[in-house]
Amino acid sequence: MPGSPPPEPRQPGWTEVSLRALVSQLQTELGQWKASSRALAARLAWEERRHRQQEEGSMRRARLQAHEAEALRDTNTFLGQALAAAVAAGGPGALVRAQEEARGWREVAEERGARLAAALAEVAVVSSRLQECQAALATAGQTDMPEDASAPDEVAAVEEVLRRALEIACGPQESLLEQQAEGEPGTATGMAMRLATLAAAAREEAWQSRQQLQAQRQEVARLQEQLSRARQDGERWASALQRAQREALEREATRGAEQARQQELIRDMKGRLLELLREKDALWQKTEGIDTPMPSPAPCDAGLCARCHKDFHLLSRRYNCRLCQGKVCHACSVDVGKQGRCCLLCYQQRRPQAT
Repeated sequence: MPGSPPPEPRQPGWTEVSLRALVSQLQTELGQWKASSRALAARLAWEERRHRQQEEGSMRRARLQAHEAEALRDTNTFLGQALAAAVAAGGPGALVRAQEEARGWREVAEERGARLAAALAEVAVVSSRLQECQAALATAGQTDMPEDASAPDEVAAVEEVLRRALEIACGPQESLLEQQAEGEPGTATGMAMRLATLAAAAREEAWQSRQQLQAQRQEVARLQEQLSRARQDGERWASALQRAQREALEREATRGAEQARQQELIRDMKGRLLELLREKDALWQKTEGIDTPMPSPAPCDAGLCARCHKDFHLLSRRYNCRLCQGKVCHACSVDVGKQGRCCLLCYQQRRPQAT
């Protein structure tokens, strides 16, 4: 589980198989943490790039809204001057002409507003398409290339739509300035109200853009915190893996030394047991006073003992008597020191001669 402390591998009852399984599990989990860290880093980089793109889009929209607000202010100023001039001039003809001009300006403003709304809607559609393309690339595992394939075309389309929106926003201002330069009077109270509504909508959109930007910054901070925690967990699992491997090597060395010591002890015990058996056999022969006739020549069958005529097994040891050259087993032979071994019959016959 991410963030949980690694299990302690030092348990007295664990076998070598369980220790190796723990090491393998730690290696697998470390690999998974590294993969998740790389994926999280790639996602963070992609979020940062998308954040920068959204900031650039917000700046473009802010410039567009600034141009629109400036156009609205100039339009309001011009309409106020035209209304004041129409009122000052007086006369039914001037008033009718002012009303006709107001209707014309209202139609132009509505047309401009519709074109501007269509341009903004197209900007929103293209921006959503760009975000969908980036999300599809991230899902397909191509977060390291967010600007390939159709991304440049989408960005170019967004820039083109923003440029057209700027032209639409600046259009009414230029027309009004031209009309003002020509000195044509007019009134458009409804136009002023419409422009005020558009300005309020622009301010609302700017506020929403700031909220989205703040949310993106919070998301980037959260992803950075997750990446930091993932790196800490990976370091902790790596240290646990190294400790488990070191303890496994120490256990292997200790077990090898213990096995060598036990094998040496077993060899010593076997040698001591054989010596005790020889001494017991010799003492028994001496106590029983076994006196056999003269040694006979060695039997023709080399697989039988010359004294007890028992078969030599696969693990049975056979000795050559140094006096009669017969093959005898361990029980029928006696160790005479550096001179080798001899059969019991030859040994008993030599003892009276030695005494």
